[in-house]
Amino acid sequence: MRLNQKLLYTLWDAKLWLVLLLLTDDVFIFFMWLIDLDSFHALVWLMVSVSVLLFLLAILLEWKREVRLDKARHQFIMDPDESNEKILCNLAPKSSEGQIHEIAKMLREFQEVCNEQKSLVLDYEDFIEGWVHEIKTPLSLMTLILDNRKDEMSQLVYQRIEYARNQMQEDVEQILYYARLKSVHKDYLFERIPLRRCCIDAVSEYKTFLEERGFKTSIQVSDDMVVTDRRGLAFMLGQIINNSVKYAKEANKSPSIVFLSEPSTNDNFSFLTVRDNGIGVKASDLPFIFDKGFTGDTDEQRKKATGMGLYLVKQMANDLNISLDAYSEYGKGFEIIMKFPIVRD
Repeated sequence: MRLNQKLLYTLWDAKLWLVLLLLTDDVFIFFMWLIDLDSFHALVWLMVSVSVLLFLLAILLEWKREVRLDKARHQFIMDPDESNEKILCNLAPKSSEGQIHEIAKMLREFQEVCNEQKSLVLDYEDFIEGWVHEIKTPLSLMTLILDNRKDEMSQLVYQRIEYARNQMQEDVEQILYYARLKSVHKDYLFERIPLRRCCIDAVSEYKTFLEERGFKTSIQVSDDMVVTDRRGLAFMLGQIINNSVKYAKEANKSPSIVFLSEPSTNDNFSFLTVRDNGIGVKASDLPFIFDKGFTGDTDEQRKKATGMGLYLVKQMANDLNISLDAYSEYGKGFEIIMKFPIVRD
């Protein structure tokens, strides 16, 4: 299709030459008619045929040159090295050589900047991975102390160490996934996984954390299969659980998190709702909850937050092609609805 368009454009560009050729033929035909009337008809057909053939041959050669020029342009843009620059200069009009050299210089400078930035990003990723590996040692030690020396501590000391441990774990996980989201190379593995199993695994991962804070969980999720990255979805569910625990009502003696499969009239999507009965979000704050660093500006609980949890959930959802909607009635709870596209065989 592209080659046919190129041929049509070439014919259109050559319309002036065709008109000039036809006018020249008309002049010669007129003189032949004056000189030799007997052989006029044969000479006319011969001249017209030769002219048309020559014109079509010229168009074909020009079209092939344009095709080679297009290919050279593409190769030059993808890799503006000196060899591709030379090939393009040989095929392009001589008047364009100066522009080609200037463009080549700018493209090579831009490529160098991109390579430097890529190198910096890779160094950043290596640093984050090394830092996370190092920080896991004191975290493991804190967990060991909390598990085995609980009887030797006062309740206040235990709670403070546990809070510090949980906060560090959450921060480390957020930093790790933030680096993953900004990585040049994504390592997502998309596969068919049961939605209910993912919810069960997420609750199991935070079981101790939830039990210590008196949370009740309910999983009312169907066995729908969705195509997504297992680790990415587990991170999203973990951050949503953390968010629910963080913003639970202090006076609420029966905090809860409910996982629901919402029935849908659209056969192309599966829906998962995660709902809590915490403090909720004010209507004026709701449009901004997925913004980076946004925490609201009223409640003490939100003043202590970083505003990264739901931001990372949203960024991960974008990468995994999962749509998010949030609803809340302030003082009564908060819910997030996740919409998964269904991939059929």
